[in-house]
Amino acid sequence: MNNFCLGKFWERKARGYIQRIDVDGDGKVTKADYEMLVDRYLKLGHADELKAKQITRRLVKIWYDFFDESATDGAVNSDEWIAAVRRFPIFGLFRVIVEFMNLFFDLIDINGDGVIQKEEYAFFLNAFRVEDKAAIENSFNALDKDGDGQIDHDEFVNAGLEFWMSDDENLDSKLLFGPLI
Repeated sequence: MNNFCLGKFWERKARGYIQRIDVDGDGKVTKADYEMLVDRYLKLGHADELKAKQITRRLVKIWYDFFDESATDGAVNSDEWIAAVRRFPIFGLFRVIVEFMNLFFDLIDINGDGVIQKEEYAFFLNAFRVEDKAAIENSFNALDKDGDGQIDHDEFVNAGLEFWMSDDENLDSKLLFGPLI
């Protein structure tokens, strides 16, 4: 079991994330929710369609890393999702998080300049149904560790690793997907 740091606060973050990615609001997460999340981002007008399709394929692969579709009928509730992550081997979890964060970085960096500007990050959070400007500003500033007005690749990936592999309530990475739910 991977409960080295996956305690109560981690579970709160995970449940909030799950609620945000349950795009259709049916109380279950499916690979279709991931597809709809990217599609929502695309419909907001802020992603290249080919790039979005490539990212969707890679996200579905990550889905299969965690869930055996035959065992879940292609849908998992929050308890099943959390249990699957807790069962996943630590090094595998690390690899998947880095891959996941790289995917989202590539999607968010709309202009391809290698950094995420505040406006690009706002589009990303809008796809996760975070639309409050103050909450977006707070999240962006929390991840912009060096205060240069942009989130570089390392800042973004490190925030993802902290979010998913830490139970520390004091880390700014808790705001990666917007305010905690």
